[in-house]
Amino acid sequence: MQLRPHVELTFTRGPALSPPDALRAWLEQQGDRTVRLPVTLVLEAPHRIASARVGELPVTLDDSALGISLVDRLRQACPGQGECRVRLEGRWGPDFRVLHFVGPVAEGAPADFAEVAAP
Repeated sequence: MQLRPHVELTFTRGPALSPPDALRAWLEQQGDRTVRLPVTLVLEAPHRIASARVGELPVTLDDSALGISLVDRLRQACPGQGECRVRLEGRWGPDFRVLHFVGPVAEGAPADFAEVAAP
């Protein structure tokens, strides 16, 4: 697979993360559109993601499209933390296919909604 440089997209605000059933329905309606989500990850040693969720919605992540694995990025973004909250861009399907690691959610920053790339 050939890696391509990340292209900055413009995002518009989507729905709240709660209730999880409404969020899942909205995500499934997005098809191939890129979404940006605040994802809470629980990390285990040695450098393993034990679980991931968006709000209360459990998600399975596919980071195979990233040039540097998500775990490696988390090691730098959230050193020594058991739980880490980051923004990820990707496409929803049976798994959330991560296309871009945006970065950690800043303390106090609003992260209670999803976003979708503008057409």
